[in-house]
Amino acid sequence: MIDEAKGVKIWMYRNGDVFKTGKRMIVSSRVFKNYEQFLSQTSNDLNLLHGAVRKVYTMHGEEIKDLTGIKDGQCYVAAASGELFKKVVYNIPEELGKSRLLAGAGLGGGAGLIKLSLTKKPVVNHGQNDKPLFLATSKGYRVVVFLNGNDKHFDLKMVLNYRNCKSFERLLMTLSQIFQRRIRKLFDAETFARVRTLQDLKDGHNLVAATDYDPLKQLKYPIFDPLAPPAKVPEHLIPKRDTTVSSSFSTT
Repeated sequence: MIDEAKGVKIWMYRNGDVFKTGKRMIVSSRVFKNYEQFLSQTSNDLNLLHGAVRKVYTMHGEEIKDLTGIKDGQCYVAAASGELFKKVVYNIPEELGKSRLLAGAGLGGGAGLIKLSLTKKPVVNHGQNDKPLFLATSKGYRVVVFLNGNDKHFDLKMVLNYRNCKSFERLLMTLSQIFQRRIRKLFDAETFARVRTLQDLKDGHNLVAATDYDPLKQLKYPIFDPLAPPAKVPEHLIPKRDTTVSSSFSTT
């Protein structure tokens, strides 16, 4: 039962987000009269890429059905409608406590207990010097993305815009969610040059996405032009419409 006066302190994560630490929340029956209000506030706090929060899971992947399932000091995963729990290594913060033991902090919420370190590690912000590429009204960049080593066909066509390119880190996070793997490196598919900032991107870019420890495979990727207009169907292949109408007329 949640203490109405004190409430419980929890950390809430976006489903599949392996980069950001969770959002710290205070859950109290005085603030949330029912579970729907809790889901609504979680949606506002997390701002999911694909709709509102409709499900909350433990780090073991067990769905929480009501407020009584929320326990003090625990971490939870928020998912949109239709999303399944994603078994990834979530970025558990060390601020949870100097000697706290947290269950299920590993891949897929393993059964083991992980003791959090007393020494806080420095956080490296890869996009700290990255200048914004788009404004809210800017036209997006159309690009294609190959997964590292796939030289058969591109894996993704997407539009880079203000929403998914607020920072280079945000772009990597978006690609990680799409590909269901931890994308940490981007390369030009033609020159194999490393793409390190948003400023290195261009409209029509062909990109190769790779994980942290996955060396770039310099293959002949089938370059595709996402800016080219769609090919017109030859006229002789377009079925002609029959315009003749047979009618019977009666005369008086």
